[in-house]
Amino acid sequence: PVALRIILSKCMTASSWTRLATEVARQRDPLAGFEHARRATQVAEEGMAGLSEFERINRDLVKSRIEMSYLSCIANLTRRSEHNELFHALEAMRRIDRFSQSAETSLITEIDLPSAKALAKKHGFTYLATQAAPGGTVFFVIDADGDVTAETAVGGWAERAFHFSREIDNAARAMEFFGEPDLNRLNSQAASLFDELPSNAKRALESESGLIFLSMGGDQHNLPIELLFTRAGGWLGLQRVCARIRSFEELATIIERQPSTNSLSAVVAAGPGEGYEKILASAESISTQLVSAGISLRPADQILAEGRLSLWTFLDSIDREPSMIVFVGHGGYDASGPFLQLSATDRLRPADLAQFRFDGAPMAHLECCTAGQSVYFGGGYWNSYAVSLLAVGASCCLVSNRIIFGGPSELLCSELYARLTGTECLPIGLALLEARRKIAKAFPNPVFWAAPVLYGNPLAQICSITAQ
Repeated sequence: PVALRIILSKCMTASSWTRLATEVARQRDPLAGFEHARRATQVAEEGMAGLSEFERINRDLVKSRIEMSYLSCIANLTRRSEHNELFHALEAMRRIDRFSQSAETSLITEIDLPSAKALAKKHGFTYLATQAAPGGTVFFVIDADGDVTAETAVGGWAERAFHFSREIDNAARAMEFFGEPDLNRLNSQAASLFDELPSNAKRALESESGLIFLSMGGDQHNLPIELLFTRAGGWLGLQRVCARIRSFEELATIIERQPSTNSLSAVVAAGPGEGYEKILASAESISTQLVSAGISLRPADQILAEGRLSLWTFLDSIDREPSMIVFVGHGGYDASGPFLQLSATDRLRPADLAQFRFDGAPMAHLECCTAGQSVYFGGGYWNSYAVSLLAVGASCCLVSNRIIFGGPSELLCSELYARLTGTECLPIGLALLEARRKIAKAFPNPVFWAAPVLYGNPLAQICSITAQ
């Protein structure tokens, strides 16, 4: 259409667009397709900054077309063991949406595979990236020794994993009527999913030490990796410290991000709604533990609740560079995407966070139902609190991607903050792991303990602050 061509011309000329479109249509060699995708990304990065919000849908069309160019060659690069080119393709698919709407924003230098391997060896972590591709889901692994492997899962693995995840979600919603789902059946399903993984993913997840960073591309970002069940050790989420990340480029940016020692403060908010007394009690318990660790509350040494909590007061408070941001309350999803209910009329959206640029790398904890759900729109774009918070400078974000229940939620907060602020002073990844184990002893079903998911730096801690 003429109107679409006019808008697209802002990031490439009509002739170049025609040439690229023709190239995509005639593409046969997967490596040549990869080169097309590389060139298309470079051209788009140079021109996307000029697009307005009104032109968003047309911008996404361009990004989705570029994304499809990468998908067409990923399976072939995997089969050929072209790890350098495959790493670039996976990273590029995760950075397409980084086209800034501000012409003043400079582009970030792309990380190459040798640098990624060196970083994994330096910090002793395993990086596992998944990507849907023709022929099956590709698992790309960089282990703590710097070894790189790429293999494809059996056909339909991702679909079965999503079905398993939805089954747990549905069981949680219907628990009031049907009770807890059968634990043995869940064990069997999770173990079967683990057995169907490619060998490189099994080795990475079964190793006994080191952090695991999970980067699940595109619409695979909600894969229930923490819910896989290994034959030797049991539930992965109770064995290993796992953190989700958007890309290796983001991992490299946040791996050493820590809350600032110049801002010994926290913003703690309690949202309205059903069970408000318990919500308020949980927020007060968290604030008490933070204050006992020498961290003051903002604003005015009190939690944000009732008349003191609105969209404006919450945003204004977190704009003052706190060390920690905590929200306890209700979350949900409507036609405009995910939201946190701040008041009867105010809802916080992920887009509301785009105005910030945190210099103090705060830790964020959203203790509410489904706050961790990320919605993928194609072209590398996620509508997500965790993705948004990391993008504006947070060190990590702990969220729930499922329904949470009162008892397990209270136990999580109590155990988590005791380990974050007490004598142990653990990093958040290890604190979460131990809190999950404590919950699992009281509530063995993963419906209860598997809700909290960590994004960002699992080594982030406030121990370095409270120790001074």
